[in-house]
Amino acid sequence: MSGHRSPAASALALQQAIGVDIGGTKIAVAVVLGSTVFEEMAFETPQTGIDDLVERVAASLREVEGDIVGRAIGVCAPGLLDLPSGRIRVATNVRGLSGSKLGALLAARLGAPVHVENDANAAAYAEYRFGAGADLKSMFYLTVSTGIGGGFVTDGGVMRGSHGFAADVGHMTLDPDGPVCSCGERGCLEAFASGTAIAREGERALGFPISPHDVFARARAGEAAAAAVVESASDMLARGLANVSKILDPDGIVLGGGVAMEGEFFLAIVRKHLESYLTNYRPVPVRQARLGRLAGAIGAAALAHDAVASARS
Repeated sequence: MSGHRSPAASALALQQAIGVDIGGTKIAVAVVLGSTVFEEMAFETPQTGIDDLVERVAASLREVEGDIVGRAIGVCAPGLLDLPSGRIRVATNVRGLSGSKLGALLAARLGAPVHVENDANAAAYAEYRFGAGADLKSMFYLTVSTGIGGGFVTDGGVMRGSHGFAADVGHMTLDPDGPVCSCGERGCLEAFASGTAIAREGERALGFPISPHDVFARARAGEAAAAAVVESASDMLARGLANVSKILDPDGIVLGGGVAMEGEFFLAIVRKHLESYLTNYRPVPVRQARLGRLAGAIGAAALAHDAVASARS
């Protein structure tokens, strides 16, 4: 709740930025300065259309301690964000996002500028600035969760490409005869190695519905069918990362998202396969992300803060 604030507290508040991470099931809001989180909240993602989504996000920002006016506001969301138009071309996991100009809608509702970014780019920037990639000159970030997204960051900033679609490696084709992906194409990396794909293959192998986490738990316990599912998904993920490494030559790779939370058990398998696909190329270190569930919100806030600072300079 807002109340009387000292001049020092008010000055600190204006240095803080607000980050919003819109996910398929949850929306996270964080008030941050760098990677320090001063306030946070989370709520379910409305799946009743863009108007309800915008109103729910706007209402959450009005609940933030202090006035939002003067603060940098960053929002990240899944899907293909067309930077020149500000329109999200496709976002399959959040109803109403596809075709919307999310930033413009939020800005009109709030009466304040809003910086919008792809969610993988935002998380990548956060990990590069404050997390597992803070000591790297260039870093490729891959989020492995319900879907798969990527972001490439160097000391020159986030690589976005001419329209903002760069590093969308979840939809690189690994096998044109492979399973149908959420994007409608066949054989994308996401269709082989996402949490959704692991759950699908786990159910097929074991004969009953199962979560990705439980597939990993059974694999750790030595269950052969579950271990084969994990091995296959890790192998396909390593193939995708090998392609990325050969094209971008990053100093390191950071894996985030729910599947990456399986930790060293998962990372060790990915590293093993990646090494086999990088014969004659230098080894690329693969690390687990450090910033957890707020990485997207922290990155969205940092990118918005940097954009505001750049505009003022």
